[in-house]
Amino acid sequence: MTRTPTPTEWSSLMDKTRTVIRRVKKQGIVLAGWNGKGKPVISEDEISFNGSEAAGEDYESFRLNSRFTQSDFCKTGQEPYDAVVVAVLVMAAKMGFITWSSDGDYADHEAGIALIKGL
Repeated sequence: MTRTPTPTEWSSLMDKTRTVIRRVKKQGIVLAGWNGKGKPVISEDEISFNGSEAAGEDYESFRLNSRFTQSDFCKTGQEPYDAVVVAVLVMAAKMGFITWSSDGDYADHEAGIALIKGL
């Protein structure tokens, strides 16, 4: 993060993330909690999720904390939840409180960018 998001920004990101999760669910992408089990966390403190262990689509957990300005990374192994990671990062960057980078190119990010159209 480059700065701590305002409560309004974080609330907006939570709402948009919930919308993205509904969109991917319709596509058959199953998200789980940080450990590949349970449900994703979207709270005042954090947004965290992973692919589903049961579906064999988990890898490393994604976590964005609302209060800390620290660097972190998340490798997705190009599992289907990668699109949601990209979507959340792009939305947060558009709000101006993070910068992010990837070893992927635009083609690798297209699915995530498509998820946020209209948000």
